[in-house]
Amino acid sequence: MVLYMPSEIDYQNYLQLLEESKPYKDSIVWNYSNDFYQKKGILAWSETAQKPVPHRIGTNYQNAFKLACLLKEQIDDRKVKVLECGAGSAKFAKNFLYALKELEITNQVKLIISDFSKKNIDEIRASKLLEPFVENEHYELMLLDITKAEQLNDNSYEFIFLHYVLDALKLSILKKERGIFHELHVKTFLRQNHEADIFKNPFLLARIEFEDSYKSLSPSLNKKILDFYKSYYSDKADTDEIQFIDSAILSLEKLLPKLTKTGFLLSCDIDIGGDKRYVAVGNSLAHPIDSKLLQTYFKDYNSFVLKDRVLSRIVFSKADLTKLKDNFSELYEKDKSIHRLIELEDELAKKLDRKKLEELSMLAPYSAKTYQYWAMFYKANQDYTQAKLLEAKAKSMDFWQDI
Repeated sequence: MVLYMPSEIDYQNYLQLLEESKPYKDSIVWNYSNDFYQKKGILAWSETAQKPVPHRIGTNYQNAFKLACLLKEQIDDRKVKVLECGAGSAKFAKNFLYALKELEITNQVKLIISDFSKKNIDEIRASKLLEPFVENEHYELMLLDITKAEQLNDNSYEFIFLHYVLDALKLSILKKERGIFHELHVKTFLRQNHEADIFKNPFLLARIEFEDSYKSLSPSLNKKILDFYKSYYSDKADTDEIQFIDSAILSLEKLLPKLTKTGFLLSCDIDIGGDKRYVAVGNSLAHPIDSKLLQTYFKDYNSFVLKDRVLSRIVFSKADLTKLKDNFSELYEKDKSIHRLIELEDELAKKLDRKKLEELSMLAPYSAKTYQYWAMFYKANQDYTQAKLLEAKAKSMDFWQDI
């Protein structure tokens, strides 16, 4: 695929045709999205990057600590392996490692940090974000495409987690017309005065427009999954579109057998709902995931779904999930610390207050932003020595500040 083609674009036209009609999952938009994650590296996850859902880097610590607590409940005195799929910038992995340390189970857990982008893996290592921990002792970095997860060579993972990974995989969009399923095809245009180069134009997807139509189903669609969809959505109205997430199902089919008998898999994704086909996230795409559909498809596994606003968490296990479900409910549904952290950051952005800063330090102790607010506080109180030390601390914890 050609990413940069200024000589081929007539900027005098309001819309320039980029590509003739193709199935949605095979279109130039998906190729751009895939290339963005493969080639952009950790910058794709900077604090300033557009996000599909409300998200703060600081809340990673809260989520990581909760998951580490759940893991501790599960493992007793055993030594286990944990797999993170789609590590992104590895900031969540960093917080998870810190949480293991606080819970005093670092020596019981080996964290495998994986991503499908080699550049991401290389930049995670080069960033030294995980420097307090020892590679190959406390964690490993792994190049892993979960759609090809058969490359995982053992079945010994006690915990596998995916944060906004399934909803970023390719999919097809289907619709019934007079009772017959058809697939969405798109003809892609670029608005006036924008070069078709994803890396020079940071929000290209926001400037792409489609003409779409429904055509015969692509022969590349997985027949087994398609038959399941037709049955699952048999009562769906002809006016409703269906997200055909076969790549997500195929990935879970490869990952779930990698769990131990007591292990569990957690996937957090954008929940189904609303009228948007996709959410543009910088130059990548995200789609809603029907977690109830996944639960129905993998009926041979024990599972439960927890929903929070526009997000859903689905948990699978070979073992009985009664106790684990109770723990999840207690930690995620009753604990409001994440929402409080977001409130605190918004309040501190307007007015610095020592008590609120101390509360922020408890909720997000490993976030660069926490140290930035403390530096601002000391600077406002003319303690420039302390402010300088805290600015240096913030800089050391956030590799994006130097880029």
